[in-house]
Amino acid sequence: MGHRLYVRIWERPLDDSSDESVEDMLFVELLRVEVNLRREAGESPTCDEYLERFPSRANLVRLAFEPPTPWSDDAEED
Repeated sequence: MGHRLYVRIWERPLDDSSDESVEDMLFVELLRVEVNLRREAGESPTCDEYLERFPSRANLVRLAFEPPTPWSDDAEED
């Protein structure tokens, strides 16, 4: 079988001026990418596994395992 692929996710801020909400959003999206890649490779990653890896970001880990909410298009259609 192939190599196990992990997306490296940071545990500290990108820099002192980074926007926390942007960093949180990126963390969730990168975690979703990693989970999806692992599932495609035949693995069964669990939320608990990631809660152990990232205890300080438990709320974001749980969010990453929830189904994504669809974007609403508020623009008027022509």
